[in-house]
Amino acid sequence: FIQGAARGFSKKLHETYNNERLYQIDPVVRGASQTTEPFWWSDVYLSKNMNEEERAFLELVREETPGDGMTIPVFGPNRRNGYVGICFDGYNIELSELQISRLQSAAQIAHQRYCKFLNDKKKEDVDLSVREKEILSWIVRGKSNSVIADIIGISSNTVDTYLRRIYGKWGVSNRVTAALRGLPSGLVS
Repeated sequence: FIQGAARGFSKKLHETYNNERLYQIDPVVRGASQTTEPFWWSDVYLSKNMNEEERAFLELVREETPGDGMTIPVFGPNRRNGYVGICFDGYNIELSELQISRLQSAAQIAHQRYCKFLNDKKKEDVDLSVREKEILSWIVRGKSNSVIADIIGISSNTVDTYLRRIYGKWGVSNRVTAALRGLPSGLVS
């Protein structure tokens, strides 16, 4: 559902976050996926809906990142949702509802432009035939090559050939990766 990018954290925290996949237990990410409204990180710290692993993660972040911040959920086409995180780096900031609304609008506009850029880039990079798109759409739905062959009236070997072409064009090596790439591209639904 959600994609984020971390900037402004220490190199150590950034590496730990990525290498240990801490985004899987980050309650801020979970919070951003459950609301449409901006929220303060300090509100997450006060939440009683966290397990021990999430609390330990937040303690690590608090040690490395002084001050409060805000998370603003953003929404894009083809379920390309994410969030914008703003760290106030030790400053005690108070924002009015109007200021928060303006930040939310700016974040959403920036996210829409980012999505358009990605879609334009993917359309340039991806040149799938109508049949390849059709097969990919069945792959996304979890159908096997033999079932796809029966559905569209071609041989299983032909489905395999189309699938190998998709792999080659996209530089992927398996059907799961092809499906994951196809979903946000807007080529399949």
